[in-house]
Amino acid sequence: MTILRVLISLGILGTISYAQQCDTSRAVKLCADIVFAFDTSCSVSDETKDGVKTFLDDFVGLFDSVGKPNLPAGDRDPTFTQFGMLAYDLGARKIFGFGDQPSKDAVQGAIDEFDHAAADCKTTTQDALIMAREEFFTSGTQDDRTPNILVLLTDGRTQPQKFIDDTELELEKFNMMNNTYLFVVVLPNKNDKTEFADTLEQLEMLAPSNNRFSYLEAESTDALAADVRERIAGFDPCPQCVGDDPCPDTPLDILLVLDHSNSIGYDDLRELRRAMVELVETFVGVGDLVKFALMTYNRKVETLLYFNSTESNSLDGTLKVLEEMSLKQGKDTRTDLTLELANGKIFTKAYGDRPEAANVLVLATDGRTMKKKFQKNTLRAAAALKAREPHKSVNIFLLGLPARRKKNIDVQIKEWNEIPSAPLEEHFKEFKQFSDIIPYIAQLQGQICDDQQVFEMAYSEFVAQNPIMENGE
Repeated sequence: MTILRVLISLGILGTISYAQQCDTSRAVKLCADIVFAFDTSCSVSDETKDGVKTFLDDFVGLFDSVGKPNLPAGDRDPTFTQFGMLAYDLGARKIFGFGDQPSKDAVQGAIDEFDHAAADCKTTTQDALIMAREEFFTSGTQDDRTPNILVLLTDGRTQPQKFIDDTELELEKFNMMNNTYLFVVVLPNKNDKTEFADTLEQLEMLAPSNNRFSYLEAESTDALAADVRERIAGFDPCPQCVGDDPCPDTPLDILLVLDHSNSIGYDDLRELRRAMVELVETFVGVGDLVKFALMTYNRKVETLLYFNSTESNSLDGTLKVLEEMSLKQGKDTRTDLTLELANGKIFTKAYGDRPEAANVLVLATDGRTMKKKFQKNTLRAAAALKAREPHKSVNIFLLGLPARRKKNIDVQIKEWNEIPSAPLEEHFKEFKQFSDIIPYIAQLQGQICDDQQVFEMAYSEFVAQNPIMENGE
């Protein structure tokens, strides 16, 4: 069998008594609050349930940062991965909560001892969602610095069917939670209803196809475990677990430029906004060391946040502007206007750009400049931003969003090749679906930090050569 991706989604301070420090040889560390929701109803066979326990053991074994954080935590307290588990058929029951099993061995031992016998043959999925939300992710034992991840292990069928509407309602409440994600490992239905239309419809309601994994199609439980972890690994790696914050402890000014043209759907814009919230939250010192500005555009450009706006002086203020941003679309894609405004206004001292700060622009767009006659202005403005003196230049990252209507691809390719900074492979990423953006955020942050280090060298050289000038002016 092969995995079918019809699928699923900090320096250590003080003495750590609950978990080993992360092995820094591992490429990606993940710190998260993870809950397993195990469907123990009669529609899942005992053989499958045994296999699920093996999968869970394999999955937990992939984490080196299992532990119990100090709560309430400060920004510099180390983060860990916490595991919790519930089971459900008719009603839900907590197997163990966050902090109850404060080590990898303890978590695996609790899973091994778990009795998966059905308490009833009904399947009230809504009760599992309620318990995950109320008794785990808002219980006070969760670490709000890390993402909440719920892994549903189920055949997807709420029974009796009269409760499907309740499941949908609870799912809406769950999805409204900030920094919270749901993934489904799809188990085979013992009564051969796996491919029934109503089963597939309920699975689609629970999670989009890229957030679902097929247990039946997996090559092995450890391969399935690796695939699930790979999918969620980009959501929030834990830099404090690895050692230090990945960015230099120096100023950084980041401008977010988001395409709000008609070619991008409302739900997709909402997913893009969610990804930008994730990006902001990955940085330490937002409002002080790290400042954000924000622009949206279609045929017109709207600046929602300058580097010297009151809201940009705090993480909460920055997030408030981003989260309350209108998702209204408009015709045309005047990328040229946004880049010209960035160069002539946003990245200037009058609007809060700091001469000692590295300048970064993150542009998210699904296509070419509209109308075509303005494309030359786009390329000229991008070149101007990158051609500033080394201590004032702007590094441009381009996120190529999925396009609903693909026209004049050659023109789009030209822009997407010429707008980003060099090297292209480190400053450009094209996405096939919007749900892939959040898993990329950790990599984007790392690349921004790499550029910041390059800037620091250029700025230090400038100051050394111009000792009379203050703050690089």
